[in-house]
Amino acid sequence: MGRLALVAPLLLWSPALFAQSSDVPVGGGPPEPAAAEVPAAALPDAPASTSPTPVPEPAPAPAPEPAAQAVTEVVFENKTYFKDETLRTFLQHPIPGPLDRATLDADAERVRARFVDRGFLAATVTVRVEATASPTAVRAVFRIEAGTRAELKSVSVVGNVDVPEAALREGFFSRPPEPLGAVTRAGFFHRPYLDQDAQRLVANYYKRGYLEARVLDTRVEAWPSLDGISVTLQVIEGPVYELAGIKLVGEAPEGADTAALRTRIAVKDGDVCDLVSIQQQADGLLEPLRALGHPFARFEQAVEVATPPSGNPSHRAVRLTLKFVRGPKPTVRQVVVTGNKGTQERVIRRDVEVEAGKPYDHATLKTTERQLLATGFFSAAQARAVPTDDPNVVDVEVTVTEQQTFLFSVAPAFDTSAGGEGLILVGLLADRNLFGTGLFTSAFARLSGKKQTFDLTVTEPRLLDSHATLTGEAHRREISYRGFRTRSEAGVGVRAGMPLGLGFVVGGGLGAEYGGVVLYDEKADGFAGPALVLDGPTGLGLLPAGVFRNVVRASVAFDKRDSLLLPRNGVYADVSGAYAGPFTLSGLGFLDGGASLKLYWTPAFGITLKSNTEVGGVVNPHGGQVPVTDRYFLGGLGSVRGFPALTLSPVAELPTTDGGTVELEVGGVVRAVQNLELEFPLWPATPFRGFLFLDGGNAFSEGELATVLAGGAIDRGATLPLGLFVSTGFGVLIETPVLPFRFEWSVPLTARAGDQPISFFLGIGSAF
Repeated sequence: MGRLALVAPLLLWSPALFAQSSDVPVGGGPPEPAAAEVPAAALPDAPASTSPTPVPEPAPAPAPEPAAQAVTEVVFENKTYFKDETLRTFLQHPIPGPLDRATLDADAERVRARFVDRGFLAATVTVRVEATASPTAVRAVFRIEAGTRAELKSVSVVGNVDVPEAALREGFFSRPPEPLGAVTRAGFFHRPYLDQDAQRLVANYYKRGYLEARVLDTRVEAWPSLDGISVTLQVIEGPVYELAGIKLVGEAPEGADTAALRTRIAVKDGDVCDLVSIQQQADGLLEPLRALGHPFARFEQAVEVATPPSGNPSHRAVRLTLKFVRGPKPTVRQVVVTGNKGTQERVIRRDVEVEAGKPYDHATLKTTERQLLATGFFSAAQARAVPTDDPNVVDVEVTVTEQQTFLFSVAPAFDTSAGGEGLILVGLLADRNLFGTGLFTSAFARLSGKKQTFDLTVTEPRLLDSHATLTGEAHRREISYRGFRTRSEAGVGVRAGMPLGLGFVVGGGLGAEYGGVVLYDEKADGFAGPALVLDGPTGLGLLPAGVFRNVVRASVAFDKRDSLLLPRNGVYADVSGAYAGPFTLSGLGFLDGGASLKLYWTPAFGITLKSNTEVGGVVNPHGGQVPVTDRYFLGGLGSVRGFPALTLSPVAELPTTDGGTVELEVGGVVRAVQNLELEFPLWPATPFRGFLFLDGGNAFSEGELATVLAGGAIDRGATLPLGLFVSTGFGVLIETPVLPFRFEWSVPLTARAGDQPISFFLGIGSAF
């Protein structure tokens, strides 16, 4: 019976393009002419000497041969695009190593060729040798003139008949210019990706049943002006193949029903033979064998030509036999880490669950991949078994692809809501992987008319190589309200978290700071009105001033999010409490309890549904009122958007120094917040996402809460359903490796007098 080998066709490439001669003369000029030789007979007779015979002079010592020179250092001048460590990989001259000018010149040509491969068609690279402090050591200096990068102007497929060109170019890296091209990399020429694009083209044919399709040639043409590049892929399609059947045989998993396994391959008999999908879905049938310790479980595939089930004479058909081959059940000899260029290997190994000397366990490989990706240090992490000479022994290779983990930003933000913060100057310096040590560090400053905050944080996410976290922080904060400010002159804190398994984490912490309520200065702040009566450093009242605020905190959380920074699926829930009072040597007292529930779900097409629910309450267990420093003020990002920050609050009559009173917002003792958000991609394969939201929430005094629970209404200058302020809006999110940037417009649906009909906010951070 005839057999058809379904092997990905070899891609035929045209000769290397853009090659230019750059021969550089090595060494000096032509040799010196030899001295002319004169016959002895031609010399005149010397007169007889009457002086004593002279004593011959000793022959001069031969000059020492120059010491051999070695290249001990390499420098790249005027470099662009490539980093130093990447440029060094293009060199063949050993560093350090004996000076070899021919190899250095060849290295210069190799570096130039790499720039040309990336679209820098006019690039030139020269090399010179410079002396160093040591007479036997020199440095090689490569001077790079990259020039302007040519734009990829067109990508064409020729030779296709039935399949549209656009369908064949699905998934290509090489794409002509398009909107947001600087982000999507459209318009960038990168020759190393052309091979991948050709393979993607063949895969796009295979998905449609063209199993004989192949790429005949790939041509890259530079425009005469060297500012543009065109790519053309010539293909041949061949006939469409149908699937006549799939038969599963061999060492199937114990107890497996091969008929049931067949149903897990979505391509049915009589369908177009989508070989790509068949292979991808069949690979999933091997997972039970891999989980049982067979890392090299595979299918041996046999193909038989068959009659097309459709009867279409222009079609052909194949019948596939997939034979399960379990392979050995080996022991791990060693674990090798590769791909890390900046991250210390010990940082990676503390998240590697695979252990040398133990039987191969496929589950630990997957756990290792998940844990490495969860660090945020890597864009990809793969753990795989590598065969050795002994079939019963395997190596495990953990390969990571590092991504940028630091962010530096000094930029303005804007809160245009009436009574909001207005212009906000935001400075952020953060690194999730400081110097490759795994430490998360951040320095954050926020300056506006309402808030002046400075925070420094250092977190060790894997304390003593465990899964415990330890965070230290220092801060200074000043927040302005109507009629007074709260100020923390200086504060420090430490907190720790310990996972309990199954997603549960317990945490606790201590904090200490000095400050309290500060009145506005009439001359400096233009504040008009009588001053408030403060409680001073020894009171436990509403307006403490000049006190130590020492807090102890505890929490229990359940975290099953797929990402800590930008979750798409999962759930997070926590219950927390905080206490300050005489037992912590604190000058003020409160007992705060809260709970939250965050839900994330991405059903399809990158569309994410989000929900955030928060409740909390605070009391003073030692009598008196809860101080304003620890009461709830809502509004703005993180609570109810569309309302100015810190303006959703109960009011109270406060005494003034002239014997009168003034009505001011003093914060609530109970809070409730509900946020709903729909997030979606704005452009495929870019960090730009849009979102729509609906927020509701409020902070209540003791009396207001009782009124709402009794079914009554409270007066806050607006009609409040269930006593909640409500807002809606939309925005754009730009994802970065450290923090997202937000542009959002919000509309209050329960607007009070003075609230703007629409507000704009530009800033950093996630809503929840």
